[in-house]
Amino acid sequence: MDIATWFNEFWETTGITLIKVLAIIVFGILIIRIIMRYTKRALMASSLETGLSSFLLSVIKAVLYILLIFLALSTLGVSMAAFIAALSAAGLAIVLALKDSLSNLASGILILVNKPFVEGDYIQVGTEEGTVKSVRIFTTQIETYDKKIITLPNQSIVNGNVINYTSSPLRRVDIKFCVPFGTDQQYVKEVVKEAFKDNKIALKSPELYINVDAYDEHGLLFAFRIWGKSEDYWDLYADAYEKLTDALYKADIQITNNLNIVTLSESERAGRKSQLKQAYENKQRQQQAESKKSKKTKVEVMDGEQKVDSTIAVAYSEPTALDTSIITQPSALLEPSDEKPQTKKKKWNLWGRKDEK
Repeated sequence: MDIATWFNEFWETTGITLIKVLAIIVFGILIIRIIMRYTKRALMASSLETGLSSFLLSVIKAVLYILLIFLALSTLGVSMAAFIAALSAAGLAIVLALKDSLSNLASGILILVNKPFVEGDYIQVGTEEGTVKSVRIFTTQIETYDKKIITLPNQSIVNGNVINYTSSPLRRVDIKFCVPFGTDQQYVKEVVKEAFKDNKIALKSPELYINVDAYDEHGLLFAFRIWGKSEDYWDLYADAYEKLTDALYKADIQITNNLNIVTLSESERAGRKSQLKQAYENKQRQQQAESKKSKKTKVEVMDGEQKVDSTIAVAYSEPTALDTSIITQPSALLEPSDEKPQTKKKKWNLWGRKDEK
């Protein structure tokens, strides 16, 4: 068989088929690109999340290329039944191996579609809470207030309870405090309301709530509730505790949360008061003694009406200090000298002895 005959036979049997397959692949790729371009524009114009849009684009692209491969193989004459069977077996093995990942994938799609929360919301999932940083196909990341990044599987989020604190424009601060039995309830309410009368963070509507909520073993349990905007929650939270504590303290209302109150008799209170007073006086005396150790008094040394020396300082030893003391005997302050007293020299002259002063 010569080359021309072989080429004619190859062209009639295989060459045309290869050209068809090549044309299918080239035109198929062009069509897929056109489809993906318009699909991407449609998804970007929609209200879908970015993560979900990217995932859908990836899925559509993969499906289109798989269909193109099937079409090319069928044009070559490859049996699709055997290929599909092999692909199904491989797919089943992959599904079993990636069961948890696929569950997270499906949960991620549900989160992106249903939108129980979005990026920037403050949520609580189980025992974890924080601000949502990113919502991905398989996981969701939240940032705690101490700047820790927690990555949560989407399956645990979908199967658990999610509390979204910022989905509502308003948020409430709840505080419970206990006061002793016998405290005037109306007085407590007036004190608290007066403290928050001009609060700029709290909302006027809904109104502040303060009332007895229950009887506790430590006294009357009051429930205090105040509303504010979601973005001002933590500022309102700190401000509420500070103002409430200061108001009750200034009004001489004792807070007895988890406090064991011991009632003393009149004699016990008098004895305790005497002990506290004695301890306070001892402390005052000790502080005065310590201050006297370093205290000096000014002394001016005088001899009659003549000033002998400039002002000097001596250690303080008297109960009360004098600013200036007059000492008429300066010798009392002088230290004894080791030098021998000098004798007067005698001088002789022609007319007899004369002492030299």
